[in-house]
Amino acid sequence: MVTAARYRAQRLRYDAVADPYTVIHVETNDIEQFNEEIGTNWGLGRIESGHWDAAQNCRPIRSSTHYQGLKQRFEEGYDWKDTVYYQQRKHSIANDDENRLEYVEKLYEDIRTNGYRPNYEAVHDAPDFDGRQSRFRHLHSLEPLVLIARDGETYLAEGFHRLAIAKLVGVAEVPVNVLARHEEWQHVREAVRRHGGNATAAGLGRYADHPDLRDVTNEVERSR
Repeated sequence: MVTAARYRAQRLRYDAVADPYTVIHVETNDIEQFNEEIGTNWGLGRIESGHWDAAQNCRPIRSSTHYQGLKQRFEEGYDWKDTVYYQQRKHSIANDDENRLEYVEKLYEDIRTNGYRPNYEAVHDAPDFDGRQSRFRHLHSLEPLVLIARDGETYLAEGFHRLAIAKLVGVAEVPVNVLARHEEWQHVREAVRRHGGNATAAGLGRYADHPDLRDVTNEVERSR
């Protein structure tokens, strides 16, 4: 409801508002930072101003305990309890570690064997750790959530297990849902739309191949 209402309101203000449920495909290596400044409880497709995308709010995904711990487990052969992933969470998962770790093992094997499948197809049914899955059940049918900064950089907001595993097994591209775009990036989308879906004509050629502009180009082409 929140997502749909916001989408309707944004379309009154902007001409190039993305369908909030549209999945875009991003090269895995283009998502190197994570940013948790935008909460996940208020729907998709938000257009947010401010300094949430400042460098100090972003950290390398490879520095996260998700990535480091899964690398220790699956590439370096650590026992789970010796990984930083487990050590960081040992108090919260002490009574449920078997379910959590079994889930991660299956997720890794599925992606390694079958490639990265869309979440709704793969049915990544995570066990409920301390009620977290119940609180975030609205995310279960979505892809990893990303934020798009003012300069077009893509930051991970939610979906650490899947993206970390995708990086570890060499998946080239992943589907994502956009949680929020910076208002200045929305202005880029607007400019591209005004110039017939052509980023170069808009003086924005550096963004010509940006995955979050494909829908703008496609919409213009369909309307011709």
